[in-house]
Amino acid sequence: MMLSLTLLALACTEEPETVDPGPDPAHLEPPSLDGIDVPGAFEEMLALGLAVDMRPAWQGHVDTLAMGEPGCPDLYTGMADEDMMMDAPGLSWSDRCRTTAGDTFAGFVYWENDLVATTDETSGTYVDGVRSLEADGVVADGDAVLYEFDGEGTDAMSLIEDGEYVRWTYASQLRATVTGSVPFGDGALAGGWRTDMQLNYSGGDVDRLSAQGNVFLFESRVQDRFDSLNVNIELIGPTGAGPEDCQAEPLGYISLRDEDAFWYDLVFQPRYGDDDDYDNDPYSDCDGCGVLYVRGVEQPDPVCPDFDWIWATLSPPDPADYVLSTRDLGEED
Repeated sequence: MMLSLTLLALACTEEPETVDPGPDPAHLEPPSLDGIDVPGAFEEMLALGLAVDMRPAWQGHVDTLAMGEPGCPDLYTGMADEDMMMDAPGLSWSDRCRTTAGDTFAGFVYWENDLVATTDETSGTYVDGVRSLEADGVVADGDAVLYEFDGEGTDAMSLIEDGEYVRWTYASQLRATVTGSVPFGDGALAGGWRTDMQLNYSGGDVDRLSAQGNVFLFESRVQDRFDSLNVNIELIGPTGAGPEDCQAEPLGYISLRDEDAFWYDLVFQPRYGDDDDYDNDPYSDCDGCGVLYVRGVEQPDPVCPDFDWIWATLSPPDPADYVLSTRDLGEED
């Protein structure tokens, strides 16, 4: 018994094992704002973000589909793989082929589209369009990607015209990677993007915008520095604004990311209510300015972008863009 107690006492007095924590983590200095047009950077990136909708994705699909030929790619009513979608009223292509012109189709693209237009002598003209894409497909010319869509997206537009009265709406929801020279060319969004973005806006009788989501630009850079946008805003324009609506700035926030993965958050009035106990007074002012945070550190000076340009840039798609029948594909209806 004494021997057991002695061994136990010796075991309890052993030195604890030490673990080498390694070198101290490197201290990341906050990025400098020198040489940056900060308001301009937020304006430019927001403009690019508002262009991240279904239009280039759909147009790239339509234009590259026209490059096909009978048998390449194979076309189907509904989904080529019936297990992927039981009720699929649209059309699809699914193949791995090369046309006689040398263009290759690989993967699949499924799409739906519909356009309804009615005219009534008493209430005017109504137009409603809707379209959607679900795909994991690439069209290429050798090593050059002409069009790639990986993900899903949908958009819808409406237009009401009755004499001098006009109202239109547009909504787009994209969760996809979109690249290729056909949809983007050498424009501001050359190289394409990866996004999860929801846009809703209207014009005519009421100018209103909401944007929520994010986008990463594969090649484009704002001021040679910023590659990503994260946004959650609501803004009302001069047409239809009420006496208590703030037109000088949006509700919500706009965030930019630079190539070193540092985030720059510009915070405006709270989007979901301005309670009496809100503890940051600068957010509550309708002055066109936001509070800037760099890596979570509040900056001393407000940032005041110009938002007046937005309303002139927003418009719905052409209703004709929602029409794509089998006749357009060289097939009989």
